[in-house]
Amino acid sequence: MPGKLSQYIYLKAMVDYADKYGESRGSALYLDPRGETPHPALDKKFSFRCVESSSSKMVQEVIFTNGSCAFNWREVRPIPDEEDFFENVWRGYREDGNVR
Repeated sequence: MPGKLSQYIYLKAMVDYADKYGESRGSALYLDPRGETPHPALDKKFSFRCVESSSSKMVQEVIFTNGSCAFNWREVRPIPDEEDFFENVWRGYREDGNVR
């Protein structure tokens, strides 16, 4: 059941995104007849548009409760200024618990 539940949640999230924004971004392509085809050999029905919009500043969150999904959209948090690479943080934790 976990695999099917994950599939259900991902598909519902995609539908929510398509209803709210409906444009391609990152690795997700949403068909749009007003767009361009990625290769001349493809039919026009495979057209899409990559648009820089308000959706690129938002993160979709999902809550699954009682068999249904609820979606929340929030602004992207800024990338921290620290240059703490995982390997360095992990080594510090192993050595002294990262107590500074």
